[in-house]
Amino acid sequence: HIGMMFQDYALFPHLTVEKNIRFGLNKWSRKAAAERVDEMLELVGLSQFIKRYPHELSGGQQQRVALARAIAPQPKLLLLDEAFSNLDVDTRERLAMEVRDILKLNNLSAILVTHHQSEALAMGDRVACMHYGRLSRWVDNQEKQATLEEIQAVASVQGTTEERRSDYCPVDVVAV
Repeated sequence: HIGMMFQDYALFPHLTVEKNIRFGLNKWSRKAAAERVDEMLELVGLSQFIKRYPHELSGGQQQRVALARAIAPQPKLLLLDEAFSNLDVDTRERLAMEVRDILKLNNLSAILVTHHQSEALAMGDRVACMHYGRLSRWVDNQEKQATLEEIQAVASVQGTTEERRSDYCPVDVVAV
């Protein structure tokens, strides 16, 4: 079972926040689905927005709804496709940390695709840099205290994070 959070969040504009989150729970009983929606809204801090529509929410709020919808069915893996790219820098950094905390709280592995090395370093416990499909560098970042040399090695990379798991984060390098 895999959850997916898209770059544009892919929320259904004609559905409320509640119904967007409930979308992947169609095989759950009504009671269990309602409880799970409430749990997800509490987790992402949007309980008061349950009856709102996506166009009535900020970008950060829409992102939280997309995250809640993606993890509501309790996937084994979450795919994040440029999930923070539509947000301003401050919101992107803050929400990336919130998402990381939610993933850890739920013991959920994720694959993160990003063009922002800062996101890879902030979210990944280990970052793997890849060049033309081959592993070129590992950065151990479990304590979020990578050395200056390691950070510079990753910071000089132009590429895409291909995967984010609790123990590593490979990056497909475009240029070094």
